[in-house]
Amino acid sequence: MARHASLFILALLITACVQYSLVKAEKVAIGDVYTVDAQIAWNKKTEGKTEIWTVDGPLLQELRFIKGIEDGDALFRGGAGKKLPPFKSKMTAIEIKELFETSLAQIGVARLKTLNLRPNDFGKAQGFRFEFTYALKNGLEKQGFALGAVIDEKLHMIIYSGTRLHYYPKHKDDVERLVRSIRMI
Repeated sequence: MARHASLFILALLITACVQYSLVKAEKVAIGDVYTVDAQIAWNKKTEGKTEIWTVDGPLLQELRFIKGIEDGDALFRGGAGKKLPPFKSKMTAIEIKELFETSLAQIGVARLKTLNLRPNDFGKAQGFRFEFTYALKNGLEKQGFALGAVIDEKLHMIIYSGTRLHYYPKHKDDVERLVRSIRMI
């Protein structure tokens, strides 16, 4: 009996580490800057200035909303002891794409390729978009796209990625409709 109680407590502690909440298929505010129409139901967790949405689990596919990275902040959270390069508010779209590449390389992804950087509206803001592919350390191939804009000297990005063979294409159309629905608050 004591062993079962210990296992139950351990299971509760493990699940308590990751707090996901439901995002309904409706209009959702992303910070205090813009809204999106979620299109489908998602599960969401927040890590600092980043919201991570997923339908099938973050290792299979995820949608990241990076909300207002300020001058000097890293784009992603680094692993133990890893200091990632900082965002600078005067960066161009090319430099932000390079920041994305450098940050992912330092986190440890392999065979990263970015392509087709181009202007793209981010709501009413002038922004950028590019596609990317990479592999995880275990060889799993991922595909995705990123779009973003610097608004009031803060970087806002939406990054969608998933396994290349199934989970990326599974919700890509939903995410494309979501990014077209961006409305500034």
